[in-house]
Amino acid sequence: RLPALDGAVELAGGNQTICGRFEDGSVKCASRGMHRVRAFGPAGVVAGLEDVVQLSGGTSGFCALTRTGRAACWTILWNERDAYLPTPAVPLWPELGPAVEVAAGWSIRCLRLATGALHCSDEEGDPPRHVLDGAVSVGANRHSCAALEDGSVWCWGWNLDGHCGDG
Repeated sequence: RLPALDGAVELAGGNQTICGRFEDGSVKCASRGMHRVRAFGPAGVVAGLEDVVQLSGGTSGFCALTRTGRAACWTILWNERDAYLPTPAVPLWPELGPAVEVAAGWSIRCLRLATGALHCSDEEGDPPRHVLDGAVSVGANRHSCAALEDGSVWCWGWNLDGHCGDG
């Protein structure tokens, strides 16, 4: 049991960490230390976030979307006390305007706008690039996939052993 996440209305998992979104729009993260599950309590609150409506987690970090369509991401840092602590959230591509969905993967970040335009980067810190239009949903891991308005699904990114559906 993870008491620090009791009451969460949404969960997102990452590398040895799980984050929860709460009814009040706040986000807390709890991590597994080397020896046992460790919940951080107040120290696990992600700074720089409020009014969160959606979470996404990946191996190298997490992203959240606020009610106003602002996206922000953070990572989890290990410290010498055998604990993983969330860094403050940093805005994700505010120049693109309001978003309706955010996806965090291995090192991929994607942002879907209300227009259906999808923008992604392959590495943290890389600028976003326009990937496609007409997206209604997006998911990310080592590769990304988007469902389009016409019902088709398109995938790109890491394609080891045909994960993207072409091999």
